[in-house]
Amino acid sequence: MLLWPEIFRVKYGAFSGSAKNMVHKSPVFRPKDFDENYHFWSSKSISDLSFERLHMELKKNLLLIVCIFVSLAGLVFIYFSLTNTLPPELKISKIDPSLNGKLISTTGKITYVRTHTAGHIFLTLSDGDSKIEVPLFSSLVNHLSSNGITKYDFRKGKTIRVTGIVGEYKDQLQIVPRKATDIQFPDSLK
Repeated sequence: MLLWPEIFRVKYGAFSGSAKNMVHKSPVFRPKDFDENYHFWSSKSISDLSFERLHMELKKNLLLIVCIFVSLAGLVFIYFSLTNTLPPELKISKIDPSLNGKLISTTGKITYVRTHTAGHIFLTLSDGDSKIEVPLFSSLVNHLSSNGITKYDFRKGKTIRVTGIVGEYKDQLQIVPRKATDIQFPDSLK
C-alpha cells in the first residue's frame, strides 16, 4: 500500500530502496489515479483510464437519453389516448341524473328553439320518448361558423347530434356542449 510520502517520491522521481521495491513511474501521476485504498493501477495506462471514464460517461448519457425517450413516448401515448376517446352515444331516454358531470353524446330532433338577446340559443331535443335541454351560450355560438353552422340552422324538426357534459338547471337535465365541434347535423355529415 502506498502512503502519501511514497506518492511524493514517485511524483518527483525520488526513489529509494532496491529495484524490486520501486513503484512504477507514470508519465503523468495524479492522486486520482489511485483507487480508494491508494493502490496504483500499474497495469493500466492513462489512455486506458480515459477510455474507461469515457465509456462510463457514455453509459450514463445513454441511460439518460433512453429515460427521456421513454418519458416522452409515454406522454404522447397518454395525450392520444385521452383525445381520441369518444364519449358514449346514449338515447335521450337513457340520460339520467346519475350521469351528471359526465361527457356523453346523443342525437335527437329539435322540438323547441329560443334565442336570447345576448346571443345564446336554447334548444330542446327529443327522441320521441324523452326530452333534454341543450343551452348554446354566445361564446360557443360565435365559434359555430368555423364548423359551417349558423344560428339559422337550428330549426324545429331538424336532427342534431350533441356531445357535452350532462348537468342540471332548475331540476331539468341538460347537455352543455364544450366546443363548436360538439354540435353536428347528421344529414350534413354524409
